[in-house]
Amino acid sequence: MKKTLGVRWIGIMILGLMIVFGVGCQGEEESVAAPIIVEEDVGKGAENVIGGAGEEDQEKRDFVVILDPGHGGTETGRQAFGYDEKDLNNQLTEKVAKELEDRGITLEYTRHYSEDYDLSLSKRMKIANGMEADLFLSIHHDGSIHAEARGVTVFYSTYRPLISVDSAYLRTEDGEQVYELIGEVGNEEGRKNYVYYDAEGNEAFSNPTHDSLEPFEENPSEEAVLSGILAEELAEALAETGLWNRGAIDAPYFVARRSVHPAVLVEAGFMTNLEELEGIIDPITQQQRAEAIADTVYKFLVDHSEKGM
Repeated sequence: MKKTLGVRWIGIMILGLMIVFGVGCQGEEESVAAPIIVEEDVGKGAENVIGGAGEEDQEKRDFVVILDPGHGGTETGRQAFGYDEKDLNNQLTEKVAKELEDRGITLEYTRHYSEDYDLSLSKRMKIANGMEADLFLSIHHDGSIHAEARGVTVFYSTYRPLISVDSAYLRTEDGEQVYELIGEVGNEEGRKNYVYYDAEGNEAFSNPTHDSLEPFEENPSEEAVLSGILAEELAEALAETGLWNRGAIDAPYFVARRSVHPAVLVEAGFMTNLEELEGIIDPITQQQRAEAIADTVYKFLVDHSEKGM
């Protein structure tokens, strides 16, 4: 009996010491106690969370766009009311470039907007086609002998001779397919000299009497299809900045048809329309249009990369 009481007394003393010195036992307070956090682990945890999202975001943002500010050097482009088109192209391209970079897009250039020198159409496309890119974007401003002409037009080309001419035709303005097209020659500066079969099946060359004929691809390449989609989206986006929407037009402009990438040429308003020119030269309006272009391009790249672009 004395031995049993001694053991119980020792147990009571040990329990008392645990309480005095704060040695916890399982219970409610332990279950809510905060875990010990090591500063190094916090850093790693934050890196994992933010880095993980960043890596996923980076996967979407890993795009390359080639910017092509139209004209340059002695080739001023259109001139109106004391303004040269090349300067306005440079200004808008600079703002577009910043907006695209802010969205994580890598940029390449045929001619940098800060430099001013002659660059032929063929050299532009040799530079562009030598790059791996997701998109070719050429920036211009329009003009007309009609002062009332206005609006934004975005051009693309269904006809892509550097990709395929397996189902290409020369067609009239009303869309009639009249000649089977087999290629083009003498296009150093954009001259439209096409090699085709005439109505009798004889190989021939285009000449001034056939200037109204345009090439058409019956089964366009993926690059051409994507170009048409983006052209429509850009025209709509720029129309929301105060420009009348003249639409997306399939036309064999040199930089559009001689590209191996999805390619569009933006005519961001008419310099020859004095009212429209006010917006073209206004830095605030330029910024709005640059943001519209960048938003549209980024969304386009992300959407179509998810679809296997």
